[in-house]
Amino acid sequence: MSRIDLQNYCMAFVDILGQRDAMRGEGLLPAFEKDGDEEKFRARIKNSVGQIVRLQEAAKHYLVDRPELSIRDQLTEEQREAYDESKRLRMKQQRWSDGLVLYTSMAGKTPMNAIFDIFGTAGGLCFMGLGQKEPLRGGIDISWGAELHEGEIYGAVVANSYELETIAQYPRIVVGNRVIQYLDSAIDHANEDEQAEQINKALAQICRAMVCMDTDGQHIINYLGETFTECFTKDNSAAMFSEAYGYASEQYELHRDARNAKLAIRYNWLLAYFEAHKAFHSGSK
Repeated sequence: MSRIDLQNYCMAFVDILGQRDAMRGEGLLPAFEKDGDEEKFRARIKNSVGQIVRLQEAAKHYLVDRPELSIRDQLTEEQREAYDESKRLRMKQQRWSDGLVLYTSMAGKTPMNAIFDIFGTAGGLCFMGLGQKEPLRGGIDISWGAELHEGEIYGAVVANSYELETIAQYPRIVVGNRVIQYLDSAIDHANEDEQAEQINKALAQICRAMVCMDTDGQHIINYLGETFTECFTKDNSAAMFSEAYGYASEQYELHRDARNAKLAIRYNWLLAYFEAHKAFHSGSK
């Protein structure tokens, strides 16, 4: 066996909610004996397979069309060269059953560019998913791993980010302590004479500002916050907020009326998060 290249990676494990329920009772592909049988079956699986396809396409959009940061305009020519060099390391995407894995190697002096991509993609997909009535949750962690084949990651980083995804419980992106520690270290210990480390520091500061603490003490991507809005959702944020808030309200009322205490409580937490940012997204900032 050839020597495995082990590195530290940052990874987001993103999972669509409700897929187990959508697949309950499914078995063999039915025989399409009458006209319209196949169309009816395809319409039925639209809420399962269709969600996966839409998630993958949305993530691809973030990979290709990520908005340019205004930070570049504020840099000197030398700093811009270091910034442009940092952009060579990009987030990778791995399809994973009913979810996605977004990851990057931590090797090199400027991994923050790809981590910025991961934060924006995971947070943006979570926000957008609520508006599309296709909720998802996720977890982001840093641990060792190995890319056994191009685009196929394995190791502790998979297990640890998956564990954070389960800790998330409801539509949010939980950020692990190792990620917070890395961001703080990149900010506090950057060499002032190294342009690459200063770029890494600047991006770490932006990502740190995208994180807030939720009611249960977990750090999460604050996709409704000012920094995330300025970097990613921009002018689309108000419409996205309205759609997502409406869906979260519907789900809370649905589970409350059904006496589903577990889900009612979780969506009540989510509503509290939206309520805290309602004024910002209504224009009364």
